[in-house]
Amino acid sequence: LDKSSSMDQTFAGRAVSGSGQESKGRAARRLLAEFVSRRPTDLFSMVIFSTTPILVLPFSRSADAIQAAIRSAESPGLTFTNVGRALGLALDGFRDLPETGGRILLLVSDGAARIDDRTQQHLRTRFQQHRVNLLWIFLRTEGGPGIFDEPEDPVEAETVPEYALHRYFLTLGAPYHAYQ
Repeated sequence: LDKSSSMDQTFAGRAVSGSGQESKGRAARRLLAEFVSRRPTDLFSMVIFSTTPILVLPFSRSADAIQAAIRSAESPGLTFTNVGRALGLALDGFRDLPETGGRILLLVSDGAARIDDRTQQHLRTRFQQHRVNLLWIFLRTEGGPGIFDEPEDPVEAETVPEYALHRYFLTLGAPYHAYQ
């Protein structure tokens, strides 16, 4: 779960200013909490990230621990989004986990940052090695660039981080689906 400062804003890209408004981070936590409550036999782990990823909870079936991990992401975020290190830490959790069911890494983020070439290759190898599927729930800010909207200028295709990250994920060699 992305904990960058932009997740503290509304989907309109503004600070939360009233009781009727919900930040992207709060919406993400609410929906994650509802989702895991309907999956009592699944294992869940939780990594939060902005500048540095933090393993909040290793894989667990404990409903109380999972809900506490989701609530722990309520603190204000930091500016930078280091998605490469976050994915690496999340993938580490699959290393010794027996393959007894579907393996999904769910990335919930409203933006992206560059992942250097070396880290990209390392992540490709680990996604394939651990046989992990990637699902990205992209929380698009109103009027912001979308991950499916190819820029008209080919140079922009490499400079719009969200679009570039989506294109990279398509090269993982592992099942990938994005939702916006």
